[in-house]
Amino acid sequence: ELIRPAMLDRPGGGVALHISALCIFAVMPFFLSVGLLRRRLMS
Repeated sequence: ELIRPAMLDRPGGGVALHISALCIFAVMPFFLSVGLLRRRLMS
């Protein structure tokens, strides 16, 4: 959905939505893994 408008030289409608979803899928697991690692190191 992000590449198609760029390749066809058309304006992208939901680019912000897709980029925010990618950021959420990258940031949330990071904080989850940091929290689990801290819990494991503290016990």
